[in-house]
Amino acid sequence: MDHPKPWLRYIEAGKIQDRTLALDGMTIRNEAGEKLGSVDGLVVDSDSGRTYYIVVDAPGWFSARQWLLPIGQTHLDDSHEALIAHLSRDQVNRFPGFNKDEFETLSEKDIKRINDDIAMILEPTASYRTDEPYYAAWSRRFYEYPDWWAGIPILPLDPSGVMFESDVKKSRNVKLPPKRERSHPVEPAEVHNHDDDDNDRS
Repeated sequence: MDHPKPWLRYIEAGKIQDRTLALDGMTIRNEAGEKLGSVDGLVVDSDSGRTYYIVVDAPGWFSARQWLLPIGQTHLDDSHEALIAHLSRDQVNRFPGFNKDEFETLSEKDIKRINDDIAMILEPTASYRTDEPYYAAWSRRFYEYPDWWAGIPILPLDPSGVMFESDVKKSRNVKLPPKRERSHPVEPAEVHNHDDDDNDRS
């Protein structure tokens, strides 16, 4: 089976070392005040650490264990104790389900289907080419970093801890893992410039 891994990776929220924000278990609600779940983890690019999805532990009314929230569809509430998703409960009900325990079994076609199904809910009038690779979705506006996002998670070779790039820059003792060669050409939508991301958030 053709898998998108190791180019995508699931990381537990509890392993993210962020000095400014406690993501693990953070409540996610919409602008109407309805609880949509809580933060369980992230789906990121294995090389750059670019975050695409927040993995949400689903509430009881959702049909699956988890669902995927595009990072660009959120903002932080004033108390910094909850994420506000720009979604209605009806929209979330139509999202494809997700199970982190089955993440490694997903094929490129599965990832593309999830990306496109979510996009069609967020932009019902949009259309997407059937021959696009799954990573073409990353250039869509849903995956743009919001202002609240603290930094790009740095993924060590030892997955016991994950730091944000902003924290790594403050430490002289942290070395980044070597960059691996990809087995296929990198499309423009997959190229992420860390300096540009920092400028966007400043």
